[in-house]
This record gives sequence, C-alpha cells and structure tokens, in this order.
Amino acid sequence: VMFSIKDAAGRYVSANLAFAERAGVDGPGDVVGRTAHDLFPTELADTYVAQDAEVMATGHMLSNELELITRPDGEIGWFLTSKSRWLDDHDEVAGIVSVSVDLRTSVDADGPHARLADAIDVARQRFAEPIEVADLAAAAEMSVSRLERTARRVLGLTPKQLVMRFRIEEGLRLLLTT
Repeated sequence: VMFSIKDAAGRYVSANLAFAERAGVDGPGDVVGRTAHDLFPTELADTYVAQDAEVMATGHMLSNELELITRPDGEIGWFLTSKSRWLDDHDEVAGIVSVSVDLRTSVDADGPHARLADAIDVARQRFAEPIEVADLAAAAEMSVSRLERTARRVLGLTPKQLVMRFRIEEGLRLLLTT
C-alpha cells in the first residue's frame, strides 16, 4: 500500500516507504518537497496532477480508481487508487491525500474481499487463455453473480473487463520490451 500527502501546489509533504520505493528514491524524506513531475514519467505525472486538480476543485473523492502505475522494478501494474482533499484547520483545501493498493498484492486477507483477490490472481495468471467468469468465481468460492457484484463494487469492473485489463497490460509490456 502506497500513501502520500501533497500540498495544494502539488509538492509531497509526506509519503510512506512503499511510495518512496515506487518513486525510485531511498526513503520518504527524499520524496518531501518534490512533485509528481520530479518523480515520475511525464505521461503518468500529468494524469496524477489532473486527478489532484479535479479532487481539489470538486471535493469529490476519487475512490478505487483502477490505474496503471510503474512498479519499482520498472514493471507496469494495476493499482486501485483513492484520493481525497486534505483540509486545514479553517476547512480550506491544503492538498491531497492519496492511497494506492497494488492488485498483485493480497489485500485485506482477513476481510470480506479476500476471495476477490483469489479471482484476480487467477485472471492475472490465465489472461492469455480463454477463461470463463465461472472459473474466476470458482477460484473465489463465490457464485458468478456474487463475483460480478463484488468486482463491480470493489474494482469498478466486471470480471471480463478485469481479464481484458490484464491482456492490455501484457500488450503494453510487450510493446515496451520487444
């Protein structure tokens, strides 16, 4: 899980070690005072800045947005990102609080969505072959309809769309490496 706080000008004021590692720096202190454009490729930084501006302007929280993020090893992966406004003592917008969860990491292992992580793992492993939603549901020990509802609620995607995202991720990887 990556965590960061930015001020209203887009400078990081806090981050955890996972975020620092993703940014390619030694520790959280090396993130403080820098911007997304200082730490990430332009196309990713532009997306982050646009998301931040939207959240700060509207006050609408970005919740479980599925997005591509470059991992510390340079691999591109899918993350669920949530962002909300950070308000000061006078209820003025002071910045953005952001949390991103790597979907290849088992999240909330004891929680209600632990079985969804099993379906995600199967989708990630078998995306290149024909796969039925029933196979994913079996891996999650859920009915097809429950898996559909859970995936839509947590990921904002159907299981079929999730498989398609993994296929796109592989296509991007191949484009970058071959």
